[in-house]
Amino acid sequence: MHQSRRVVVTGIGVCTPIGLTVETFWRNLLSGVSGLSVAPDIFHFLPSKVVGLIKETNLEWVKTETERYLEGSGSGLIDWKHFSRASLWAVLAAKQALLQAGFHPSSHKNPIGNRAGVHFGSGMDGILEIMDTASGISGGIYKAIGPHALTRSLANMPAGIISRLWGMRGPCMAGNTACATGLHAIGDAFRLIQHGEADLVVAGGCEAPINPWAVAAFSRIRALSTRFNDQPTLASRPFDVQRNGFVISEGAGAMVLQAWPPPDDLAAYCRADGCAPTPIAEIIGYGRSGKNHRASYLSLFEMYLVDKDAVNCSR
Repeated sequence: MHQSRRVVVTGIGVCTPIGLTVETFWRNLLSGVSGLSVAPDIFHFLPSKVVGLIKETNLEWVKTETERYLEGSGSGLIDWKHFSRASLWAVLAAKQALLQAGFHPSSHKNPIGNRAGVHFGSGMDGILEIMDTASGISGGIYKAIGPHALTRSLANMPAGIISRLWGMRGPCMAGNTACATGLHAIGDAFRLIQHGEADLVVAGGCEAPINPWAVAAFSRIRALSTRFNDQPTLASRPFDVQRNGFVISEGAGAMVLQAWPPPDDLAAYCRADGCAPTPIAEIIGYGRSGKNHRASYLSLFEMYLVDKDAVNCSR
């Protein structure tokens, strides 16, 4: 056990509707750029019609950028048919974070792979694949299920894909705690390093929930905004008196956590590669707890008899 080990963040990565790199994302965030838009026509019958969608034109860019980066690493060819949409976002975010941290892809060239792990989760991955095949299966058509349906549906696939591409042979885990999935992944990765099970872990969350089933399900519990369907850029306003729900979106975020100071093997790897990871932040604590209430967000206010419009609102 190594409870006293310090744990720092040495790399970050994002994939969002307002930027596919940390630099672009941060610049657009500070400039007030919105990634929200009117939902595609397929959502016409649903009460909420605002989404945060990554443009389809970016899909091929993500694939090309990933292939270029992994070329010559020994990671093998990438079969994109195995990737769900959320897995694509996860790989791009992880790539940025690991590159900044100085951890390069290759199970052959990376001598510290057995001390490097992955903890990456998704709350609703696979729904689109199930929707696309459900009608055929209900009609008794066996071949409605393609050979890649399972790998595009399993919640652990983003973590497994990252582990394989970067040769990370340490702990490989995936959790699902809905909206808290990414935060729990970071916290559990912190524990893995603190307790000596790994020296470096890439952690985060990914999501691609923009499909009729997910939007309908969240709409049924009145969790999504419906007030600004004709003004999508105004829909997300969590602390405003006119708020009436959140906006569903897609993307991924990743962090590289590592023991600090770096253990001998990790330090030697960095010296040999000419990289010098710099701590961005230090994690000094993490805790978990459960609250036994309904899934609806409004129940929090009902439990404590608080007027939701009196909490953190501004006109």
